[in-house]
Amino acid sequence: MDTRLALETALRHLEATAPPTHFTEAAFRSFHSDLEGAETRDLQSSTDSSGVVATAYATWLSNYIESSSAVAQLCRRVEMKGHKISIPMMSAAPAAVWVAEGTQISPADPTLVAKEFTAAKLAVATKVSTEYIEDAVIDMTRELAEMHARQIALAADQALLNGAGAPANINGILPGLTRYFDCQAGDTHPSNVDLRALVSAVGSVSTEATDLAWLMSPSVAAQCAKSHLALAAGSSRELSGKQPMSLLGFPLVTSLAMDADPQPGSVFALLGDFKKGAVYCTRRDAKSRVFDQTYGAEDSVLIQTTARLSGGMMDPQFIVGLRLAAS
Repeated sequence: MDTRLALETALRHLEATAPPTHFTEAAFRSFHSDLEGAETRDLQSSTDSSGVVATAYATWLSNYIESSSAVAQLCRRVEMKGHKISIPMMSAAPAAVWVAEGTQISPADPTLVAKEFTAAKLAVATKVSTEYIEDAVIDMTRELAEMHARQIALAADQALLNGAGAPANINGILPGLTRYFDCQAGDTHPSNVDLRALVSAVGSVSTEATDLAWLMSPSVAAQCAKSHLALAAGSSRELSGKQPMSLLGFPLVTSLAMDADPQPGSVFALLGDFKKGAVYCTRRDAKSRVFDQTYGAEDSVLIQTTARLSGGMMDPQFIVGLRLAAS
């Protein structure tokens, strides 16, 4: 038997005795490909011989998460090089003073405060039968991975906006607010907030803010659009989703993590320069794993997605919380 025939015989034997897998060739290519469709088969091995999604796919997955997260879109993005990151913030700038010609100019140091953020892990996992994947009319492995990405984005928004206790220990943007604009008496619901109030709210942000944007719940944005604020909210093309929405000329971003049914006296919207006021910290690209050996006895597959991130308020002078009038 020549060498080539011996090799082919050995390969056929290995294929016949290898553990069963749920992946078809088409599903394998679809799940382990980037957006351009380029195959990425350089999978790392894991403890149970299942696949770790390749780097190119992990990068796409992270981009998908960040494009689905309002906080990631608005805030300054910082890559963490370790478990913790300390970001210096100028709490007081040196003042400019008048000096006589030819006299000494005395230097003054800025006052810096360090803001520390610790990476926390977000995880979501789904176990499904191979029949569920095989019988679906769409590629369920990809759909489940995208669903995981959307759930991670929502959980990140919830924590970075509202705060999260242990084990995340994230101080949110809303709890860190120090500036508020209170609507006038009678404006107890987003649909009856006076347009002049929103114009006045713009003036309450720090004068150093250069890139203002609105953040509110989709339902609150819809309530504003149905009221007399519709002209301020934008054209019919904006409201139909054909182009980005805006309010008073500033971008309008929505998030399900914002209060969808604000009560009188509570915050119904944020306005500010989020890149100067808050940060979105990411420790690494998101990872998605497929485990098909652990549950081989029951012919099921586990799809697991994880991300490590942190963030929150950096400088509260750049973000204002708009509060409804108390009833």
